[in-house]
Amino acid sequence: MAKKIGLLLGVVFILVGILGLLGTGIIGSEGYFKTNVAHDIVHLASGILFILVSSSGALSGVLKLFGIVYLLVAVLGFMSDNGTILGLLDISPADNWLHVVFGIVLLAAGFKVGKPQAMSQMSNPAMGNTGGTM
Repeated sequence: MAKKIGLLLGVVFILVGILGLLGTGIIGSEGYFKTNVAHDIVHLASGILFILVSSSGALSGVLKLFGIVYLLVAVLGFMSDNGTILGLLDISPADNWLHVVFGIVLLAAGFKVGKPQAMSQMSNPAMGNTGGTM
């Protein structure tokens, strides 16, 4: 399940990055979700990272970290009065709300991915707990 979540999120972020670079009218420099090349590269890099860690134990932490980062980016976006975040990433009000949604989804996925690992460790005989009764 964790691998599927990581791969799915990775593909979504890569597609968003590619669509932004292509300037589809929905995503891009003139799109409803305003992005510039730097913003698109962040989406591409995020997607690639999610795919790379999708099979590792680090996925939960990476998703939680990125969830927090995307929520912080949303806050910075809401505070921006010039349509950029720190003068680097072009944004629009729609972007800000999308970053809120992405942040929540990434945090939720991070906690969802983390649960099966914790449960499997509790019932792992090598950890000193057989999961059964005495």
